[in-house]
Amino acid sequence: MSAESDEQREFEKWYRDRRRAIFRGEAECGAEEALLEAIRERIRSETNEENRRSLNFMLSSEYEFQERYSEAEAVLLKIYDEDPNEPFPLISLAGQKLYAEEKPEVAMPIIDRAIVVAYRTGIFRRLALGTKARIALKLELYADVENVLHQLMELKFGPGHVDCGIERDFFDRLPAGAINEDVARRYDEFSSEKRKVQDS
Repeated sequence: MSAESDEQREFEKWYRDRRRAIFRGEAECGAEEALLEAIRERIRSETNEENRRSLNFMLSSEYEFQERYSEAEAVLLKIYDEDPNEPFPLISLAGQKLYAEEKPEVAMPIIDRAIVVAYRTGIFRRLALGTKARIALKLELYADVENVLHQLMELKFGPGHVDCGIERDFFDRLPAGAINEDVARRYDEFSSEKRKVQDS
């Protein structure tokens, strides 16, 4: 392991310890802002592009934890602007809008942008589609959920296609009769069989 890797690992441990202390109420007054400044300072001094990207995700997560949503959003959009072929920042932002801010109607156009990028690059298509399904479920747009299920079943994978595993939490939370019965049966079989293959 390189010294740079050791340094990054040490910083991440420091971050976890500080976050845990703040969460438990054991940190000194002003610790949350001090933590943000420490991350920002590390970003300013970091020369490794991948480490800097990881630190920016850490910063956006910390802003979100502190309910400073506009600042978290600005960081995620900055990460995306630096690499428009990477859909994950937009997927993360859509998740923030859905879960932390409880604004699924705002999350929808963001995840639609992410899906365009995901399909163009072959990266995180399944993750982006699953996030869209959760947003649509929250908005009770069951036809959109059904459409996502079709897309998930049609995905083909090859070299360079990075993604998450098969998901079905959004499918399991659909109200009875909300989507076409045949589509529901096919996705149930599809996700069950695919999961068996993944777990074997």
